[in-house]
Formats: sequence, structure tokens, C-alpha cells
Amino acid sequence: MKRFLSQAGVIQGILNFDATSVTNAMRAKVNKLIASKPMSFEQANITNVSRACAPLAAWVQANVAYSEVLLKIAPLTAELSGLMSKLAKFQQRVDECR
Repeated sequence: MKRFLSQAGVIQGILNFDATSVTNAMRAKVNKLIASKPMSFEQANITNVSRACAPLAAWVQANVAYSEVLLKIAPLTAELSGLMSKLAKFQQRVDECR
């Protein structure tokens, strides 16, 4: 883990991670890993081994949960985008009529 974290760009990759880029396959793979090694994701166990890894494990779990929420609201987000596009067209039409 120390070697992984010391690689160039890892910290920037973590800081700039976009949860919208998580695919179903990625989420399933991470959930399978978390389910197969639940003790490895418990804060008390991780902190005993590495204080640096405890927040990273929490970050992984939070991003998986967040990506699941994004998946559930995707239809609503798509509908909102369509409605915002229509609003812009109607607003443009109103401006033309003035």
C-alpha cells in the first residue's frame, strides 16, 4: 500500500476522482471485494495496520455509495437536462418576441 500511495499521480487521481465515471462493472467488483474482506474495511482494523489507509478505505466505501445514488437519480438528471434545454429555447423565443 505504501508503494501504491507513493506512486506519482495517485494522490491527484484520488483528489480528482469523478464518481460519475464509475461503471456497473467497477461497482460490482469493488462491492465483491468489500463483501469478501469485510474486516479489511473496518476502521479499527485498518487503523491498527495503517493510519493512512483508514481514510482511503472510508473514501472507497463512500464513493461506491455515492455512485449508487448517482445511478438511481440518473433518469431524473437526464429529465432535468432535457427540461433545462427546453427552458433555454423558450427563453430565447421570449427574448426574440420582445
